[in-house]
Amino acid sequence: MYKEGIEKAADRLRKMRLAVDAMKTAKDWQSMADAWQSFLMAAGSFYSVIEQASKANNQAREWFGRRKHVRKTDPLLRYIHHARNTKDHGCQRVFEPASTKLSLLTKGASVRLRSDGRNWIAENIQGDVKFANNTIKLVRVEDERFGDHFDPPTHHLNQQLQNASALHVAELALTYLEAMLSEAMAMAR
Repeated sequence: MYKEGIEKAADRLRKMRLAVDAMKTAKDWQSMADAWQSFLMAAGSFYSVIEQASKANNQAREWFGRRKHVRKTDPLLRYIHHARNTKDHGCQRVFEPASTKLSLLTKGASVRLRSDGRNWIAENIQGDVKFANNTIKLVRVEDERFGDHFDPPTHHLNQQLQNASALHVAELALTYLEAMLSEAMAMAR
């Protein structure tokens, strides 16, 4: 493992941490979206840098091959990879504005909320209702080159996600990539 590549990957992790911190303090969906997109870009670059650093020897190349396989098969890591590619190379959004709260502004205002198992859906809106639009919701991303699509993750490392928010997905990916960097550092020369 080339030490210079490890240092560069550590910088990408620093940028991912900053993005996660920004997601935690975001007050509106635009700030959340900016931080999410920064996270995606740093995560994609992290893999590219680690791949180059792994070309130092056969052991490191084999190790990276195993990590790349996990990225291809794990729903969360695969989603991060393809969302980054869609954001960088495609035209579609990799999120939608969303709300964690709503306000009934007039007497008699009402909203019927129902769950589809992953999201709350507002129906039968009557009266003056204000949605906070204070976060983002992950959406299906499409790889236009191959016609593939990738839904927001429901599992990571064979564990079902209890929370599929962009922040939680970023935190789980960050934890995985931090462990990956630790393994790479142990092989550095």
